[in-house]
Amino acid sequence: MSTIGRLGTFVHTTHDVAKRTARIIGVALIIVAYLAGVNLFFRRVQVRVNHLNGIDIALMSLLIVPFIASRWLSPSTNRAMKVSWYLTAFMALDVVMFAVVVWAPTKGHPTLEALVLVWTAVLKAVLAPAAVAALAIGFATGARTITVALGLVCAIGETVYSLVADLPNHPLYWLLFGH
Repeated sequence: MSTIGRLGTFVHTTHDVAKRTARIIGVALIIVAYLAGVNLFFRRVQVRVNHLNGIDIALMSLLIVPFIASRWLSPSTNRAMKVSWYLTAFMALDVVMFAVVVWAPTKGHPTLEALVLVWTAVLKAVLAPAAVAALAIGFATGARTITVALGLVCAIGETVYSLVADLPNHPLYWLLFGH
């Protein structure tokens, strides 16, 4: 806690400094964990995206649904966490389209799914880092650690399961690998 010292200035206690340092380290770890997770799994998952099956849809759902469900199971009052939730929920539209392609008897309407999958993949170059930044801000402002961790797993899952047709020229690839 801060206390007011002489001349009305704030005197920070050791507890405040330690808490602030822990939050800064936590924010750095969130960013490093996101980049490491995406760099570790992106290319491996991209090999499978063109040959999706029910196992991939189930895995995508397992990575994404816990954070999406946290909105109703344990609502956060933190504005940054709400922003992160909305960004990841929008990015989760591609999971629905992948599920239609895999499980629908007619295999869906190819043009509609292609349009949604390609545009969500392009937008993920902006939305995924924005969601991670919102998670980091949420953590720094006191959001629950478990919710931030679920959001981080969701953001990694959303990023690696993108439909990237022309991998070296895709904005997400440039963002992650700088080539």
